[in-house]
Amino acid sequence: MRTGKNLLYLGLLLVALFVGLERWRVLLQVLFSSACYFATLPLWPVWLPLGAGCAGYLGYFFWLLVSRRSTRLLHHVAVLFLFAAVILMRTWEALSVVPQTQWLGDDEAPPPVLLVRAGGRLKRALDERKAEGESYPVEREALEKLLRDKGRMPSSGFLGHGLRLPVQVVLVSSAEGPVLTPRPDDRPGTLYVAVSEDGGRYWITLLGMSDYPCGRAEMITGEDRAPLVLEPGDGEGGEE
Repeated sequence: MRTGKNLLYLGLLLVALFVGLERWRVLLQVLFSSACYFATLPLWPVWLPLGAGCAGYLGYFFWLLVSRRSTRLLHHVAVLFLFAAVILMRTWEALSVVPQTQWLGDDEAPPPVLLVRAGGRLKRALDERKAEGESYPVEREALEKLLRDKGRMPSSGFLGHGLRLPVQVVLVSSAEGPVLTPRPDDRPGTLYVAVSEDGGRYWITLLGMSDYPCGRAEMITGEDRAPLVLEPGDGEGGEE
């Protein structure tokens, strides 16, 4: 009798895990990927606790089965609750328009658009510096000061290990042209600012992602499929 009950509850937990597998797969990708993008996410405040509860009780009842022990009624009720909650959530999602959520707030646009906007914002900051009679920054400290003066860089739209990834700005000094290929270890959501040795010219390129939701780092391209380059006087400033 005891073994039969444990097998029954193990079966219910396995069914619940199978039913919610797609939702938990997405959330695990968000948690363990160094950079990913999902336009919308499952209701993670609900699905994460359900997943943790189902996985925990699966291990617990497997231990009870192996050790031939019994447990209190409270644990049986908890398993029934988890099973019912997963089934009801999936049924609700199938029968209604489910409110989808972002991980930490709402983005206005996908990463390529956000990165173009960030690049345009950086371009305007550099152009304003030049208009004031200063050369473009050739040292990291000068660029960081410029960024601080112009305000915090926006989000890149990507998530890394469950956290929102801000735009990362990388300065390449003494450059003869733009950075057209990703550098090793640079993540999606990076802006490359290549500045000539005399500080008289710059090139901004944008590092996005090849495939969603979790692809490799790849340069954002324009309509001609060539890497998009922002430079002085080209009139491309992105959107606010």
